[in-house]
Amino acid sequence: MVMILAVFIDPVKADTFTLSLTTGDDYPPFTDRKLAQGGMATTLVLNAFEKSGYFVKEIEWLPWKRGYTLAQRGQYHAALLQNAAEKAG
Repeated sequence: MVMILAVFIDPVKADTFTLSLTTGDDYPPFTDRKLAQGGMATTLVLNAFEKSGYFVKEIEWLPWKRGYTLAQRGQYHAALLQNAAEKAG
């Protein structure tokens, strides 16, 4: 199972935001740094942000706990597409 998205951004500023995101790795076909465009779920999220007026500057592949904590601290705008088993552990 994949966790979809934990976002810490203000939607009112969609037209002015450049985003830095973090996601899990090695969960093919959903998200994996070795897959084209980071996997199908990563591509879906990137397209949704683009259609909403956001520009995604970077995606960093990190373990769930680290990525989520760094997003909460403001180092990333969102933590997305994490494996639920990894999150629970």
